[in-house]
Amino acid sequence: MNYIKLVDILGTSFSIDEKFDIVSAFDVLFHIVDDQLYGNAWKNISNKVKKAGYFIFTENLFLAPKISTHIVFREREKLFEKLVHNLKIGKIAPVFVLMNELIVTQSVLLKLWWKGVQTLLKFSSVSGNILGPKLFLIEGLLINIVSNGPSTHIIICKKM
Repeated sequence: MNYIKLVDILGTSFSIDEKFDIVSAFDVLFHIVDDQLYGNAWKNISNKVKKAGYFIFTENLFLAPKISTHIVFREREKLFEKLVHNLKIGKIAPVFVLMNELIVTQSVLLKLWWKGVQTLLKFSSVSGNILGPKLFLIEGLLINIVSNGPSTHIIICKKM
């Protein structure tokens, strides 16, 4: 049977018994600010992925931690330590290069770019309608060229 199941990954156990070929968590994990609940999430996710199945998620990969009230960007190496639950990283790729807030960059040029885009878009929605499609094409090329972007990354793990 093929279906999508929405579950709470923070508890100490799930209310479902199934295991899945693919489990995904897009823009979810960095919103778990409590480290114990974050650990629960990784354990629960790993327990629900079938052997040889995949866990696909997005994360902002920082070299140093960044914390706010509703998000935690964990250190890249600390994040990968959580993959001890028989999940092996297969691929990491940028989701955005120019079309999302540049939160993982020290580049002054990229920061100026983002500030300029935000300023332009504040004037009217028409500017977004003009800029968006052009940036989408450039973005499509860039995410295939760069291996480490300044924003969100998609990470594909395989259950061993």
